[in-house]
Amino acid sequence: MLTEEELKLIFIHGEELGEDNLLMLKVLLATCTRKSELLKARWSDIDFQSGIWHLPGDNVKTARPYDIPLAPQVLVWLSKLKVLADGSEHVLPARKRGYGSRAETANKSTLNEAIRRNQHLLGGRKFSPHDLRSTAASYLKKLGMGILEVERCLNHSLGGLVEVYDKNDYMAQRREGLEHWASYLAELEKTPVI
Repeated sequence: MLTEEELKLIFIHGEELGEDNLLMLKVLLATCTRKSELLKARWSDIDFQSGIWHLPGDNVKTARPYDIPLAPQVLVWLSKLKVLADGSEHVLPARKRGYGSRAETANKSTLNEAIRRNQHLLGGRKFSPHDLRSTAASYLKKLGMGILEVERCLNHSLGGLVEVYDKNDYMAQRREGLEHWASYLAELEKTPVI
């Protein structure tokens, strides 16, 4: 889990990661998604009008379609990624020849490598894109979201009797919590490091 101070450092020095990598990191943090889910995303999956990201079952670890409510701040970050995508159908197109390679998605190690190259931002502390999910889950709980809603944000299988009897997707609660979380992240970007 990344601390508040570590998140601030990443945001303050984000230009060292590169604009696209920083935006990718922010979207992952704010949506609680897996890196693989964002790498597979197409613009046709994102409904800017309703603020919903529709993940097809083929793109999800659980193999079941899943909808993610998108906070207004996340829609801003996605809009910036759309400009960088330069007409690609992929949210994160391949970068090996600039953004001209529209048929492929970004390499799965792109963000990992950007983080590795910039470990100095956090005093050499190592973290991975997967740590963004535990960070988001911890802060969502801290911000008052219940465990079932957090687990739904992470798109975890609830298992056992909970999985059998609780079919609620908690969309309204997830939207409210994720909007609060994205606003919190946006405020951290503006707050100086102590």
